[in-house]
Amino acid sequence: MMRKIAWLALLVWSLAAFATPALATATIPAIELVPGQSAGEIKADIRFTRAGHEGPPLARDFASARAVSHTSTQFGTVGQPAYVFLRLHNTGAEPGSWMLTTGRSTISEFTLYRQDADRWRVILDGADREQLGKVLDQFQAYATEVDLAGGEEATYVIRFRDEVSSWMPLRIETAGDFFVARRGNIALVAGVVAGSLILALFNVVLLAATGRRVFIWLGLAEAAFAFNTLHAEGYLTIFWLYRHPDLQGVVGDIARSAFGLLMLQFGREFLATRTGMPRYDVFLRATMAFGVLVVLAAFVRLAVPALPVMPLHAAAWMFTLVASSALPVIGWVATRRHGMEFLPLLIGWSALSLYIITTAIAITGLVPFLAVNWHWIGPIGLFECAMATLAVGLHLRKLQHDRLAAEQEAKRELLARMAISEDASRLAEERETALAGLKARDRLIEMSAHDTRHVLHALSSAVFLARQAGSELPPRDLMTLIEASARHLEEIVGSSVTRDSGGGSFLALGLVDVARLLEDLVTIYAAAAMSSNVVLTRACVPNTRIIADEALLVRVLSNLLNNAVRATQSGVIEISCESSSDCLAITVKDSGPGMPKEIADFLSGDSEGHDTGPMPSRFGKGWRAIRETVSLLRAAYTIETGAGGTRVTILLPLPVEDEQPISLEQLQKEFPRACFIDEETASHEELQDRLMSMRPDRVPILVVSRATSDNRIKAAAMGHLLLLRPLVRSMMEHPYVAEMTSPAARARSTS
Repeated sequence: MMRKIAWLALLVWSLAAFATPALATATIPAIELVPGQSAGEIKADIRFTRAGHEGPPLARDFASARAVSHTSTQFGTVGQPAYVFLRLHNTGAEPGSWMLTTGRSTISEFTLYRQDADRWRVILDGADREQLGKVLDQFQAYATEVDLAGGEEATYVIRFRDEVSSWMPLRIETAGDFFVARRGNIALVAGVVAGSLILALFNVVLLAATGRRVFIWLGLAEAAFAFNTLHAEGYLTIFWLYRHPDLQGVVGDIARSAFGLLMLQFGREFLATRTGMPRYDVFLRATMAFGVLVVLAAFVRLAVPALPVMPLHAAAWMFTLVASSALPVIGWVATRRHGMEFLPLLIGWSALSLYIITTAIAITGLVPFLAVNWHWIGPIGLFECAMATLAVGLHLRKLQHDRLAAEQEAKRELLARMAISEDASRLAEERETALAGLKARDRLIEMSAHDTRHVLHALSSAVFLARQAGSELPPRDLMTLIEASARHLEEIVGSSVTRDSGGGSFLALGLVDVARLLEDLVTIYAAAAMSSNVVLTRACVPNTRIIADEALLVRVLSNLLNNAVRATQSGVIEISCESSSDCLAITVKDSGPGMPKEIADFLSGDSEGHDTGPMPSRFGKGWRAIRETVSLLRAAYTIETGAGGTRVTILLPLPVEDEQPISLEQLQKEFPRACFIDEETASHEELQDRLMSMRPDRVPILVVSRATSDNRIKAAAMGHLLLLRPLVRSMMEHPYVAEMTSPAARARSTS
């Protein structure tokens, strides 16, 4: 008898276990739906059970189904597959259409079944990536349309597995409410991501303005948070990761861990824990080392998908919990030690830490009454980033205030010291000024004496030749030599005095007859050349003219001829000129032994403005005078040397070819930037009145007939330029004049 009862019980259990789905679903409560209305809270009518096999549910799965016991809709254990049962009933007489959605898009496995008669039909298969991609593209979530006729019932079963959480929200809404909710979620995520990126860019601006590395870590943390928000809300999966389900959880681990690492590093840098809180700094570094290991393990898992993923998820959440717990503690300690400007940081970190801890506990299902509020991650994280940025701003404000206070205190101390040592400072300044003036005058006298020796040497040679020749030397030639020497001496004295008065920057520009100038120089140095068995020749086309300062040009050429005579024991010295459309080349060529190549390279390099070091001692005053004067004339020089002699060429700007003189009035009209003053028609008082009433953006230029010492000194007192009659338009095209009358030069002269 007992055996019969046992066999009967076994038969009944087998029939119940393998009964038709229609009979099995009768144990699931119906969710009452009204056409045109969204369902309210449906958690009480949802049933679930652990899935111990593949494929659709069996009758025994319905028999073991139980209600949700958590505040949120959480089913089973993390990482274990589960069946979720929903029986939908259209209570209206008209057909109705609703959207059944989970609101999730980061589930590891997902299959949605619908009961059709005695079989289960697959509505959505997460393993079918093409179908899943179309669904995500259309609804931005795991969702499907539910169409029920009037009074019709339908049973839906979801088989899912999530390696991160057992939570899966379920809603049944009309299409309108569903898309409004999706658009709201998109707007929320877009706002959070945009806000995070704006804060990151703001930190880039602060980094550029202050140079403090703290903004690097805060900006990177905010960018990592934006990336984590996109992943946590499922949008990375919607657009890309749905094709790679194994990557979803690993990418989330990397995003959360990267945000925690960067925020911890920001805290270390911002609060200077290494020096201010060394014990906390050791803890932070150990925590960050653990986080780095988690990130590295995640990348290894990406490369080797066969490795188990659950330990990685557990380690990532553990690091996130430790990091989030450490941040408010550090913020509280910093607020107590350093001031209330760290209070926003404490508030932001506390809010983020509280959310992460409660969410981490809630998604495990260990505390049933804790609700999962996944969508809060965006606003809370954005709030934390904003509070961190505000704390940095307040801290910078305090640092700026402290810096200004320190500067004010230093300024007061400096003023006190200046008041005490004002007399000593003034005396020291006057002494330095006097020494500088003496050095400049000594150097000017040295250069002038060097140039004057040329004239004295020529005069001595003339007297020597006159005594030797007696009546054989024609008096006319002797007088020519003396006259040229005297004129040369006057030019040396005049230009020397002018450079002393004008600070070394002064030109007296006029039409220079180059042929006559070379003839005078040859006359001066002819006797010295004859005494050294040297033939001195010149070659220049008559009426070759140039706009230049004749006195300075004579000094340059005189130094070159003197060097050539000294270097040539016997042979030929030739001075020549050649004119082109843009420059005039005056060449002094001798047949001496030449100069060493390194000396020639040194002098040539110096002419091009290179830093060639100190000048050799044997090339002192003469070449220094040549170099400075050539630069003042806005000219250049080249040196060619070898065993056959040395060839030095001076390249001067602005040669003049058949240009007609111009009146002072017409010149003033064509060049209004300059103020031309005719010294010959104005008294001293009129000159002073005109200078006092002249606009500051005008350049005063004195116009005279001869460049005497007095005229040069007078012009140097007014400005830095003197023009000699006859006036020509080309004078205003000289590079020196163009620089003097440029807007930049006028601004410097009036500043």
